[in-house]
Amino acid sequence: MHFYIHTFGCRVNSAESTKLATELLTFGFQETDLKQTDLLIINSCAVTQKAVRELRQFINQARSQNPQAVIYLTGCAATLWQKTSILPGQINIITNFKKNKLSQIIAQKFNRSKIHVKSDKPWGKFLQSSRLMVKVQDGCDYFCTYCIVPYLRGLSVSYEPDTIIEYINSAIRKNPINEVILTGINLGLYKTKDQQDFANLIEQVLKQTTVPKISFGSLYTENLNQGFFNLYQSVSAFRLTRYFHIPVQSGSNKILGLMKRRYNLEEFSDRVNQLAKTVPDALLATDVIVGFLEESEQNFKETYQYLCQSPFVRAHIFKYSKREFTAGYYLAKRLRDPSETEKTKRSKILHELFIKKMAVFQSNLLGQTKRALIINRKTDYALGFLDNGLEIIIPGGGQLANGFVNVQIEQVKQAKIIARLA
Repeated sequence: MHFYIHTFGCRVNSAESTKLATELLTFGFQETDLKQTDLLIINSCAVTQKAVRELRQFINQARSQNPQAVIYLTGCAATLWQKTSILPGQINIITNFKKNKLSQIIAQKFNRSKIHVKSDKPWGKFLQSSRLMVKVQDGCDYFCTYCIVPYLRGLSVSYEPDTIIEYINSAIRKNPINEVILTGINLGLYKTKDQQDFANLIEQVLKQTTVPKISFGSLYTENLNQGFFNLYQSVSAFRLTRYFHIPVQSGSNKILGLMKRRYNLEEFSDRVNQLAKTVPDALLATDVIVGFLEESEQNFKETYQYLCQSPFVRAHIFKYSKREFTAGYYLAKRLRDPSETEKTKRSKILHELFIKKMAVFQSNLLGQTKRALIINRKTDYALGFLDNGLEIIIPGGGQLANGFVNVQIEQVKQAKIIARLA
């Protein structure tokens, strides 16, 4: 029997889908594509209304292409739809709170028992790029007023280092893993039973695995502590990413307060500036919400001014839209919600700002020699990522194997970095 997993949304979902696939393989299921599959498993996202619309479109397309497939829907949209009783017909709903049992649920449904899988059997297409997503934390305790995720993921849960390291080493034994990405819903809340934080976890992964590169999901101010900075002064620092994604959401303390973020701009800025000083060759990215409740022109100006002088060179810009079940949904009944025109204008201004900031950052790389991880090849070129997260193209690199190479940055063409082997 064959399965196909389609994943929407965040890196946590990607990590969960990879783990689910490995579990299904142990029950004798085999991977295939959408048109040929007997089982279609959709790991969904509901962080925005757009994500839910895209999910519905995909379900309709999948039913058209393969009407016989048995569909299992899990993830945040599944959990949301169960709460609202808006359930698509003929779909098996498995909420986030049962997702870790999904492989057993499917195996039981189809009378499958675990089979012996050779210890060196690879994990299939989920690791073709040699990059492994690993979920180390789930859930969130913070309940920011705009965010629906805590209602769909539950409170924070952290996984113990021994479990995480065993999973990574198991993957390394069976697959050519070049990069591990430690991810979670809120890594700032990572805390083990004996009160070790995320920096301690990274240190243990460095010591107890041989993975050449370690990257992270979104970081928070709690992560940017001295223990974390010390890792970049250690002898193993070359194995750590130079790409950091740290959501700020707003540069106005008034709006941060209404969002119920756990920091003010001054604290956030101090931590980020210290990171930029500690890792001077890093690329820093952020998230920004424009048009949140009560955001005035002055509040937006504060955000714009902060982002101009900040070390961030990449940003995901979101126009605020109220989500049912969040505090913001109810606050909107008594607080001003900026117009769509205002939101679009502010979004455009920030997009233009970061196009300019990225262009400067890329141009400063010209002529430099950097390490790159090759993840894919075409006939006449290879694709890869620098340690700072920027994608590169290597013309004539179609024969390169997945792995690390040194490249020289030659040009930036239509915002794409062209490099050659150094």
